[in-house]
Amino acid sequence: MRKYLKLNYGAGLIIALCATSVVSCKIDMPKETESSFETMTVKKTDIEIPIKFSAKMKGQSDVTISPQVSGQLMKICVTEGQQVSAGQTLFVIDSRNAKHELQSAQASVQSAQANVQSAQAGLQSAQANLQSAQAKASVEQARATVEQARASVTQAQTGVSSARVNLGLCTITSPVSGIVGTINVRAGDQVSPMT
Repeated sequence: MRKYLKLNYGAGLIIALCATSVVSCKIDMPKETESSFETMTVKKTDIEIPIKFSAKMKGQSDVTISPQVSGQLMKICVTEGQQVSAGQTLFVIDSRNAKHELQSAQASVQSAQANVQSAQAGLQSAQANLQSAQAKASVEQARATVEQARASVTQAQTGVSSARVNLGLCTITSPVSGIVGTINVRAGDQVSPMT
């Protein structure tokens, strides 16, 4: 019987402690209050974030463009990364010297043509006086002078053609369609076939 009392006494002690702890830990519950909050709906969208970095464009097949005449680069007509078509103007080189060369070559043609006319007049004069052996030598010399004057005309005309080509080379065009890569020169730079 003693064992039974001990259990009752221990159980009573536990119940008393629980009751004391519930009474001593009284928790005040907050009162509910009404409040309002602004809300918004979040929508999903794509955002572009620009990123700047250094890069060098390289094509599958690169075409190097260099001038065929020397001079000052007057104008760059394209920018790096620009799409160009075949025949589009890329650069313009100062063409004043080429224009002067063309004018000089054209003047040389006119001078050579005048020499031909003069030599032909001398030949006709020599042919009119064919009575002596000395006159025959004069005619042959006059014919040689005419031929030499004609050769000078041909040479001067070749100079005109060359000057026209050089004038045309002052405008550099794209040989193919594609995208412009690196431009290593700036307007005002002196360029040459080695550039």
